[in-house]
Amino acid sequence: MTFASVKYFIVKNPKKYKSFAAFKKIYSSKEIAILKNKCYLPLGFSYENYIYKSDFLKLDNKSRQRILLKAIVLDSSEFNFNKINKIQKFDTNQILTGNLCADVKKLKKDTLIIESFRNKKIKGRINLKSDKILFFSIPYDKGWTLFANNKKIKLFRANIGFTAAYLPKGNYNITLRYLPPYFYLTLTISILSILLYLIFLLKPKFKKLDI
Repeated sequence: MTFASVKYFIVKNPKKYKSFAAFKKIYSSKEIAILKNKCYLPLGFSYENYIYKSDFLKLDNKSRQRILLKAIVLDSSEFNFNKINKIQKFDTNQILTGNLCADVKKLKKDTLIIESFRNKKIKGRINLKSDKILFFSIPYDKGWTLFANNKKIKLFRANIGFTAAYLPKGNYNITLRYLPPYFYLTLTISILSILLYLIFLLKPKFKKLDI
């Protein structure tokens, strides 16, 4: 939940809220408790380490959850970023050691500062002190397009089903835009359908004028 930018969580049984170590209770009643994530990650943050999905799947469930705060999971070995650390050999005990909030703090070093947010357009800025992979806690969809300093940047699937992009060191003005797949094709078909429908309706009137 932390890497997916979950800030608040509702628990049906308030007596069990203490089992969520990283969450703080901010409201409770007899039926529910509302918890706030003390180690909250924003919509866009960056990784300096990566691991391939094939290696990630070899880990147990607890290790998978923790390594998501240490390295980004890439689907395929086609990605090979020379200036970003690749985690290949790992020790499960080492992955589980360390403080959760400390891992989050490290990921927060270079984060996206959002300046405007709409359903289909997100604008912000980020200052990367080194080459990194910028991760968005947005489900991967081919309809999203990323522009960094007005230059189109390739987006790819990461952390199993989310969105990410590789960016070299530097300052960037970021724009994320969403356009549904096949939007222009469906728009063209719709316009043509309306025109054909209008022609069909007006055709009898044209015949009467000819007489």
